[in-house]
Amino acid sequence: MLIFVFGGVGAVFRYYLSELIVKYNRRAMIPIHTLIINITGSFLLGFVLNNKVIYSIEISDAITFGFLGAFTTFSSFSLELVQIYRKNNINKLVIYSIFSIFGSLFALYVGISI
Repeated sequence: MLIFVFGGVGAVFRYYLSELIVKYNRRAMIPIHTLIINITGSFLLGFVLNNKVIYSIEISDAITFGFLGAFTTFSSFSLELVQIYRKNNINKLVIYSIFSIFGSLFALYVGISI
């Protein structure tokens, strides 16, 4: 039940944060809203997983599988890559891919390190 509730909160939070980011970054070269959300989610995942002693296993699972699972999105990232590819913008495709993958990995590492 906790995963269900946290997942709902994560999905709603992602939706509104995405809308807010898009509102102020309409001319961004890449889908900055998905990039910011996925990097933030990776950081939070690293932080939560490294600090399990603070949380019960139930709360940890609710945060990681529920909230962060619904908050972050690989499917949107994949769709945006296909859309960029269809527009034949290889430079944008490479930039978005690199920032998304390595940015998320770096953020996860930082979250674990804190």
